[in-house]
Amino acid sequence: MEDDFNTPAAISTFFSLINSSNAAIQNKKLDVKEAKKLKEWLITKSEVFGIIPESIKIPKEVEELAVQREAARNKEDWDAEKNYKTQIAGLGYEVSDTPYGSLIKKK
Repeated sequence: MEDDFNTPAAISTFFSLINSSNAAIQNKKLDVKEAKKLKEWLITKSEVFGIIPESIKIPKEVEELAVQREAARNKEDWDAEKNYKTQIAGLGYEVSDTPYGSLIKKK
């Protein structure tokens, strides 16, 4: 099957698209609507190759801490922001900032 469908080239192209999309998002050249469409397309196509892992459910406690952290950031209360980030890390998650808001992921 690998030779029949040129799977290595398809996977390479898939990851090139992901990399260029990430760069476009970071440089704010891809708006939210386009990013959502691209994400849906990538998820649909990745099911063929099993490339993109399934989404994880973020616990409500972590989501609430992330909201409080964002509020502290908006107030420029950096001590509180750091405290919330530490609490989130203590629960096994990490939070990072993107042009589209906070990103929470499992450690």
